[in-house]
Amino acid sequence: MGKIFATFYFFISLSALADELVLQSVAEINSQALTSRQVLLTSLLSSCASGSCGSSELLDVKVQSDEFASLLSKSIFEYLGYLESKSIYSQSAPLSPDLINKVLSHKLSRKLQFERNEVVRAFKVKSLAQKYIQFKDKNLSVYVTSADAKKYYESNSAKFGGLGFEQFETKIKSFLKAEIKKERVEAWVTSMQLKYNVKQFLN
Repeated sequence: MGKIFATFYFFISLSALADELVLQSVAEINSQALTSRQVLLTSLLSSCASGSCGSSELLDVKVQSDEFASLLSKSIFEYLGYLESKSIYSQSAPLSPDLINKVLSHKLSRKLQFERNEVVRAFKVKSLAQKYIQFKDKNLSVYVTSADAKKYYESNSAKFGGLGFEQFETKIKSFLKAEIKKERVEAWVTSMQLKYNVKQFLN
């Protein structure tokens, strides 16, 4: 009886974990399901690649949370970049043994039992996405003229405390460039979401 109860408890626990982290479909892109498991794996890869693999914040991320929603947005953005990259690139960057070992030895990997082939696939998506996003970024070059900056300065004169335009011209140009680039990226993401029929399933 004790064995039966233990087995039953194991499957109940596994089911709860699956609902929360493993099998829950959180989005659909190009008719392909994106699961919470995939989102956490790609986020773990990002952490390890940036040198913060020892961090364990991902262990406590709940699917119905602002933190997970942020990770999901990043994963969708990356996957859109990957889909677009396939018409330009075929070779991804090499996956170093050191990085794959860091990912597979992380507590989250042990908890969700990520497999090597999963990590390899996720890295390929991330690598090609980054290639394409860098390419796209170069082609989103923005040029702001002194006239554009002066117009902004005159429309927002209260922000500058009565000080002369010359003191703020460079900063205003940088600000306007960043704003315009942000708008273009958002427009690109919106068009890609339509192109690949992106659906999010989180409330």
